[in-house]
Amino acid sequence: SLEIHQDALNSNDRVVIIDDLIATGGTAKAVSDLVRLCGAEPVELAVVIELAFLKGRSKIDPLDTYALLTC
Repeated sequence: SLEIHQDALNSNDRVVIIDDLIATGGTAKAVSDLVRLCGAEPVELAVVIELAFLKGRSKIDPLDTYALLTC
């Protein structure tokens, strides 16, 4: 379950999403969708580890995605 306070973001906000891991991309997509529902713009995703063989980036396009370690 992912939650955000309804007034945490507004239409002028640009958001960088930071996570520990991207595998299938489901959590990153859910967070990105939540940010958009708040009226803000998700602009980048930064992760520590990316499991590239699971192709999670394909779910979160067009966000620029950066990973410290890709496996």
